[in-house]
Amino acid sequence: MADHLINHSNGFDITAPGANTSILASNITPKRAGSLAVTVSLTTASVFNVLATDGTTTHLWGLNSSTALNAADVYRFVIDAVPALSYNFQGETDGVIETLIVNEVMGGIAGSAQSAGGGTTGGTVTADTMVFDSDADNTAQVISSAAGTLVHLHVINPNTAKAFVQLFDVAAGSVTVGTTTPNQVYVIPANDGTNDGAIDLNPQVAFGTAITYAATTTATGNGDPTTGLILSAAYV
Repeated sequence: MADHLINHSNGFDITAPGANTSILASNITPKRAGSLAVTVSLTTASVFNVLATDGTTTHLWGLNSSTALNAADVYRFVIDAVPALSYNFQGETDGVIETLIVNEVMGGIAGSAQSAGGGTTGGTVTADTMVFDSDADNTAQVISSAAGTLVHLHVINPNTAKAFVQLFDVAAGSVTVGTTTPNQVYVIPANDGTNDGAIDLNPQVAFGTAITYAATTTATGNGDPTTGLILSAAYV
C-alpha cells in the first residue's frame, strides 16, 4: 500500500516564537497511527525538541540526540506518532524559524523513523476505512459522516454516456443534489461498447465536515445515470 501524506505545516521565515515556546499555533493531532516527517532549518543554532501531550501530561523529547542543530542547515526527522497524542516543536534558543514543514505519513511503511532519543524504529501499517456501493445514483450517500481524508476512489461506469461523481464536504442529510455546490467533481468515461468506463484515483483530499457523494449525468446537476455506477472508496 502506498503512503498517504497530509500536510500540517509549510512554515517559512516564522517569527521567533521565544525560547522553549511552541512554534506552531496549534498542536498537530495525527488522524491515525503513523509518523510525522519533519523538515526544519533554524536561523540560530539550537537544540530542537518535539512536544507531545495527551491533554494532561506533556513531555519534551530532543531530536538529533539533543545536539544543537546548526544555523541555516536543513534537517529532516521522521518520528512515530499516534492520534492519542498531539505534537508541537520548540527550540531551546530563540530565533527565526527559516522553515518548518510537517507531513503526516499514513497507510504504508513510513520507513526508518527516528525516535526522540536518536534511535530508529520501524513504520506502522494500518488499514484504511473502505466503502463500496454497487449502485451509486443521484442520491447523496455517505463515505464518512465525519471529517476525513479521501485517499482512494475507484468508479466504474457501465453506461454508454459519461457520468459524474460529485463530492461534498457536507453531511449527506444537508446535501440537495443539483442545488448544493460540490467541492470536487470527477468525470467517469462512458462504456465504449466493449469496456466499462472507469477512473482509479488517489485524491488525498481532506474534508473538514464529512465526505458525501452522488453519481449524476452532469457535473453539478441531479440527473440519475440509467444504470448505477460501481464505486469503491477509502478514507482515513
